[in-house]
Amino acid sequence: MSRTAALVRGVAVWSERRGAAYASLVGLTLLAYLAVLVWGGWVWDDLSYVVFNPRLLDGEGLRALWLDPGKPQDPFTDPLAERDVYWWPLLYSSFWLERLLWGGFHAGGFHATNVALHSANACLVLLLLRRFKVPGAWLAALVFAIHPGQMVAPALVMGRKELVACLCVLLALMVWFSPGCRREAAAWWRVGVVCLLVVAGSLFKTHAVVIPALLLVVHWWQGERFTGAFWVRLAPVAATSALMAGVAWYLMAVMSFSNTFDFTIIERLLIVARSLWLHGWFSLVPADGALGFWRWEVSAIDPLGWLALAGCGLCLAALCVHAPRNRAPLAAALWFVVGLSPVLGLIDHHAMGVSFVFSRHRYLSSIAPTALVASCAVVWLRARPRSRERHLGWIASALFVAWCLVTDWRYAVAFTKPSSWWAEMVRHEPDWDMVQSSLVAALAVEGRHEQAVAVAQRNLERVPGSLRFRWDLGYAYTLAGNRDAAIIEYQSVVDTLAADPSLLIPDGRLWRREHQYQSPLSKADAFYLHYSFGLLLSCAGQPAAAVQQHRLAAALYPDADFEQVFGSDDPHGC
Repeated sequence: MSRTAALVRGVAVWSERRGAAYASLVGLTLLAYLAVLVWGGWVWDDLSYVVFNPRLLDGEGLRALWLDPGKPQDPFTDPLAERDVYWWPLLYSSFWLERLLWGGFHAGGFHATNVALHSANACLVLLLLRRFKVPGAWLAALVFAIHPGQMVAPALVMGRKELVACLCVLLALMVWFSPGCRREAAAWWRVGVVCLLVVAGSLFKTHAVVIPALLLVVHWWQGERFTGAFWVRLAPVAATSALMAGVAWYLMAVMSFSNTFDFTIIERLLIVARSLWLHGWFSLVPADGALGFWRWEVSAIDPLGWLALAGCGLCLAALCVHAPRNRAPLAAALWFVVGLSPVLGLIDHHAMGVSFVFSRHRYLSSIAPTALVASCAVVWLRARPRSRERHLGWIASALFVAWCLVTDWRYAVAFTKPSSWWAEMVRHEPDWDMVQSSLVAALAVEGRHEQAVAVAQRNLERVPGSLRFRWDLGYAYTLAGNRDAAIIEYQSVVDTLAADPSLLIPDGRLWRREHQYQSPLSKADAFYLHYSFGLLLSCAGQPAAAVQQHRLAAALYPDADFEQVFGSDDPHGC
């Protein structure tokens, strides 16, 4: 045991050297994401917002990314409809440029860019922690780099927005807290650079507007004075953040007609409390479930919500009492809350319709609690020279790193292809119809027809009355070449909708739709249902019935051009 501990300690000492520390940090980060770099593909949001985004195909699309923000999400009437309700033109411009660089949508190149950005962020975390003389800086940066709870942001191509927003935050801290710089009266050129970083980060993801609040947290943690000169210099940064946040809110809530949720303030506080505990757990513990969706029934009498809220209050009180002796724990908690504040649920954001807790949302916020735990562990180990506890502590640290690496490699399978992603989601949400439907579609499109039919049949046996599951079975039969069986399933869905129109949601907004299973079909779903069923009937020699289905589709979207929306290679065609 002593030889193993000595070896682990030797590696840690070697890694503390400046050049070796950064090299080893980048090397272990690349090792953690090696499977994503080699086998990573297009999954989930990557397909909708990158591969199938028409604005990334030509110069006109690039112009529209910048000058036509906030369009309603209606691809049936506008081929250049915005694929995202947020205005993030720099993000999509980076994808536009990469498509030219790699000669198309080659996933390996996009993933390599993300892993490089993640490695850069890890190095900046190490640099900043050393600058602030935090013990265990290298260990904290390593855990940030390879922790499975962080994996979605680097491994998902659309996670680039979190990566660059975090990069801008870290660069802003480097500029503001440079060695020898008077923090109470930073040079005005530094203020200007930080303002530019707020703008640049917000054009990748609005999350970057938290920069002035994080500057305040770090300033207080470092024991600096809050002088008038400090507030004068922080004011332009705060104003820039407020401006970017206001623009984002206007474009999302007003121009994009995005989802709105009518939760009361009490319900929102309960959402915040439970979300904080879940984010905190997955930020520190490489537990199974980091890739799952987390959405629950919201109620003002939710006992778990009130328990979580009481726990948050007690933790805050304890940290405030402890702050005069050591500000670090409270500062870490404030960083964590501020970093998550835009996505906790106090204000509406688009992802709330699917989950209240997404792992990539805590990419920035997890830095401080990770650094706090790592520094406490290292201080505890250093206080026990030549003791058995110290040897066991270093071995435990090495085992924790190994556990993270193994979990990363296991999670990497989910990012190889759509069916693998949805299979992982099904493991966490076995009863959610949207996830099950997505798995059937992915298997069918990938040519795994027998598996797609089997999953669809199993879902329909479990919930016989689900229109979505019956439609899934028809879709699986279609791609398997069994057109007659597909027509039977499609006819059943169409007849049920005709008999009970209330099963159709009038528009795509969620409003107060909770995390429902067996959800009804949307207007867009019905449009594609009638159109694809018409193609099946036409190929089966039933032209009159096919025309009737296409008329029903056209009644839903009178201005839609079928060929423009679906193309000429729809799988339901002959």
